Amino acid sequence: ADIELPGATVPFRVVGTHLAHLSQGSPRHIVALRRALHALTPVPCVLAGDMNLWGPPLVLMFPGWTRAVRGRTWPSWSSCPVAQPDHILVRGPVSVESGEVLPITGSDHLPMRASLVID
Repeated sequence: ADIELPGATVPFRVVGTHLAHLSQGSPRHIVALRRALHALTPVPCVLAGDMNLWGPPLVLMFPGWTRAVRGRTWPSWSSCPVAQPDHILVRGPVSVESGEVLPITGSDHLPMRASLVID
C-alpha cells in the first residue's frame, strides 16, 4: 500500500509478506517479489513480514535493501529465541532511527518495531 504521511512530500510504500520456508519454495517467491517490487514506481519502501529466512542471505537476495531491525524473534515462548525469520527492510531514501524486538504478544513470533525517517 502506498501511504500518505502527514507532512510528507513524497509517496511512501509499505509491503507486507509471509514467505514460505526455504524447503517449500521461498527462493521462487523471493524472485517473484523482487520482480514485482522492481516493476513498481520507485518510491521509499518498507518490506516487512515473516520471511522465513535469516538476515545475511536475505540481504543477498534483496540487494539495495537494508535491515531496520536485528534481533531474534522466534520462538517467542523461549527465554532465548534462536532465530530471526521476521524482518523489516527499507529501500530508497529511508533512514532507520531505531529498531527493536518487542515483548511477546500472542504469536509464536515476537513483534518488531522500527522508527524510520524519509530523507
